[in-house]
Amino acid sequence: MRIRRLASLVAIVLLAACAGTPGPGDPGYLYNLAGAYSGQFVVDGQALPATLQIETLPGGAVQGGFNIPMMGIGGEIEGEIVADRFTFTASYTNPESGCDGVAVSEAAISESGASIRGQIEVTECGQFLSGTLRFSR
Repeated sequence: MRIRRLASLVAIVLLAACAGTPGPGDPGYLYNLAGAYSGQFVVDGQALPATLQIETLPGGAVQGGFNIPMMGIGGEIEGEIVADRFTFTASYTNPESGCDGVAVSEAAISESGASIRGQIEVTECGQFLSGTLRFSR
């Protein structure tokens, strides 16, 4: 009887160890991003109110879109979560200039994925601009 209890205890401990902690994209991961976020990009000193609609996929891939209403710019976001960092590329076409643009960023994610803050670099019409971003849901 005692050996059977010991074997049961060992099996329970092994199962718990195999379960592990969730990773990016797994339910319960503290830094997953999901849903609608509002905030701003500040590029070359100009604040641009914007919204993001993003989701974290299994394995930590992130996809979605963004919208900057005052400039009529919208585009796609593709990225990845590693630990508490969100690295992404956003592509768009600026209707005012007619140029395609690309923005790249590495941002910190707050616990529970409630906010995102970081640096951003934008290349558009042969110009390079830098700035920051701050979003929350």
